[in-house]
Amino acid sequence: YELSRVTSGDFTLEQRPVDAARILREACLDHYSLFEQARLEMEVRIPETQMIILGNEEALIRVFGNLLQNGIRYARNRLSVGLEEEKDSIRITFSNDITPEQELPDPSRLFDRFYVQERSRSQGGTGLGLTISRSLAEHMQGTVTAEYSGEKENRFLVFILQFPKG
Repeated sequence: YELSRVTSGDFTLEQRPVDAARILREACLDHYSLFEQARLEMEVRIPETQMIILGNEEALIRVFGNLLQNGIRYARNRLSVGLEEEKDSIRITFSNDITPEQELPDPSRLFDRFYVQERSRSQGGTGLGLTISRSLAEHMQGTVTAEYSGEKENRFLVFILQFPKG
């Protein structure tokens, strides 16, 4: 239901200036017990200063939550969250280490509706969280992409959110 709602042509979000840094800090704190349960090493690089974007707080909470849950579900040992200010935008990254078997030829497929890897089927993934996240980000004039970094034995899946400054 939520996917069809946010991807419909008449869906709109009320937007106003919001502090992406504060919302991201709170999302990380809200998920802290899940990181502990998954025994993940977590690195958080979020400045204490405000980072204002034009967006919707509830939608941003959902996007951050989906990306954090994805990292918790699929990271081997580590999850890193970062936020930095660029010239005209705010860049937010969610990076988790992966096994060679988790790597896809095209990581953008992770945003396809209902796409799940074999490993995810036993972990409760529906394949909708990333699709919803991309749609919500786009409704806030943002983008979300996925790419790989690192070497074969030290490989990371990195989700990059980019929003214009507010």
